[in-house]
Amino acid sequence: MKKILFVIFLSLLCLLSSCEIESGESDLLESTANEVIRCFNEDDVDALKLLFCQNTLNEAVDIEMQIENAFECYDGKSESYDFHYLGFDGCCVDGKWIDKHSTVKIKNIKTSSEKMYWITYTEYIIYDNDSGKIGIIGMSLRDENLNVIAEIG
Repeated sequence: MKKILFVIFLSLLCLLSSCEIESGESDLLESTANEVIRCFNEDDVDALKLLFCQNTLNEAVDIEMQIENAFECYDGKSESYDFHYLGFDGCCVDGKWIDKHSTVKIKNIKTSSEKMYWITYTEYIIYDNDSGKIGIIGMSLRDENLNVIAEIG
């Protein structure tokens, strides 16, 4: 019942804000999540780094080392996972998004070593005031108890 009320609330919020959610944008978020999983499976530091926004790349202290540390904490290859996001947050002006982002959760990641993880991150797809913020701004790797075991960004 709570989920139904929450969906109704989100729908009303979108209608009242006059901003539209484009179907391709949720596909973009899912595509990014799949790429994140691929990067963790293949220890692909360079590809994961490309998903982060320019501001994070400029401001993070040794982001490549942070990524490598996250890969070291991740034991095995992903066998299954659930993609989840709660819609979009941000700001609209005159029916146009000027700031649009989502928090993505890749939940229940089961690996070949019988480990369970979650990966969470926030991704901006629109930020009119600063194009350097487009992309992932920060990411955390969590264990089966949802304790943060590595952070990137």
